[in-house]
Amino acid sequence: MECTYDRLEIFDGDNTSDRQLGRLCGSGLPNPIVSTGNQLYMTFYTDASVQRKGFDITHTTGTPQCPSVYFR
Repeated sequence: MECTYDRLEIFDGDNTSDRQLGRLCGSGLPNPIVSTGNQLYMTFYTDASVQRKGFDITHTTGTPQCPSVYFR
């Protein structure tokens, strides 16, 4: 995704060397972002061109849902 102005980058761990889960910008709602562990690292980049509302983040925790496994 090309982000011209402000953006939020989300990584699956505790730093930017971990796998990037999302690069968010614009006004559209993204799909849910799910980490593989108990940490997410976020970096917010901004410029001075226009001031608007910004980002709104909702955080939830829970047990990952596992697919059903059938044995024969």
